[in-house]
Amino acid sequence: MEALHQHGLCHLLAVAGIPGYAAPQLEPQPAYAGAGRLTVVDGRHLADGVWSPAEAAGWWLARCEELSGPHDEYGRWDPTGSLSWELRHTPPLDRWARELLPLAEARAAERGFPLVRIACWPGGAALACSGSHDIDHVRKWRLATLGSYLLGRGRPARIGRLQALREYLGGTEPWWRFDDIRELEQELGFDSTWFVIPRQRHRFDTPFTLQHRRDRQQVDALRAAGQEVGVHGSCAGLERTELAATERQEMESAMGVRQHWLRFTVGDSWPAQAAAGYCYDSSLGFTHGWGLRGGTAFPFAAWDHTTGNPLEMGELPLTVMDREGANDPQLPQKLLETVGGGHLNLLWHVAAFDDRDFPGYGEMYRRVIEAAQDAGAWFAPLAQVWEWWRRRARIELEPSKTGLTLNAPERLEGVVLRGPLKPPRGGSAIEGGVALPVVQGRLELEWS
Repeated sequence: MEALHQHGLCHLLAVAGIPGYAAPQLEPQPAYAGAGRLTVVDGRHLADGVWSPAEAAGWWLARCEELSGPHDEYGRWDPTGSLSWELRHTPPLDRWARELLPLAEARAAERGFPLVRIACWPGGAALACSGSHDIDHVRKWRLATLGSYLLGRGRPARIGRLQALREYLGGTEPWWRFDDIRELEQELGFDSTWFVIPRQRHRFDTPFTLQHRRDRQQVDALRAAGQEVGVHGSCAGLERTELAATERQEMESAMGVRQHWLRFTVGDSWPAQAAAGYCYDSSLGFTHGWGLRGGTAFPFAAWDHTTGNPLEMGELPLTVMDREGANDPQLPQKLLETVGGGHLNLLWHVAAFDDRDFPGYGEMYRRVIEAAQDAGAWFAPLAQVWEWWRRRARIELEPSKTGLTLNAPERLEGVVLRGPLKPPRGGSAIEGGVALPVVQGRLELEWS
């Protein structure tokens, strides 16, 4: 129930009179695709089946589709031909929630009480947005890359050779763009999240680690500036709980993790991360092409397929990576349409802000951020997004003689309730509801 509750579907399903949540099954099961009911067999083939939207929501959030089907040479699930890939730009859970809302409102009206909803984001923001940066390759001038420049042909290559040689001899690193990123984000008024591999333990891991003095100093500078620094999980720790815990300790008990190369497996990675003490993961994305891999743009509880229960950690689905659509002028609008009122989760690597090697990438990052600002987004680092969502999910609303009783086990700022309510002491009336600066404990609310 928790996984659906955190997504916000559970209440709508209950009010609308739709059968409740059913635990995901490990065997291939039918999936409700909106226009009809489909059965997914081995993540590939479709046939007619019967399954309720509530059960299908559990199937999507627990990522049952990824328990079978092909994997690539790096051990990652291959989404080619899957339902997740087909619907990556039209997340089905978010669509169902929008379609269920009018039905839930009608059912509530029939029973003689209004439907009151907790706004998804602080202050009733239209959506949430986070910038994040995986610190992978930030040193361009290794012998291999220098050789490729020096052996180039033609006038552009000659210009590149001269510039490459000057930078190499002068100790300049064009991919070391930390200051540029911080200046841009300070100009735009938000902070982001950075992911670092603590120690190189696998041949696929990046050379930027805490073992290098300059790298460690850069990470310390980010922390000193108030930036969230999470763990970029080593490829060696994909399924090893003890290594996941060690990496988290090496990063001063970081709250979040994103696996390097998005090398993530549903059955193993979530339990290992939760056992290590992480609060959230943000690896659920596509390595080729942008879109939503989990059927939703909202945070949700990670799932343990061994116990059949949700874990004490969340998943923040990744929306887009820098190389996907960087030259598409319509990308900002496409992203906003896909995310809707959910969470726009951006991944731009540090080197992507070098305009010579990655032309247009940095400018696209700015354009997406500005489009989200224009759309009324709330900006926050990933840890803050998850903490808000987790605390919001714990708020309970119960009917009283004159209205509602709100119970918030943990302090939460910026709560907005949508419904015909009078503002309590300290609150304020807004269009369509009330704004509560701070909630904690019990609060009595009256109908307006």
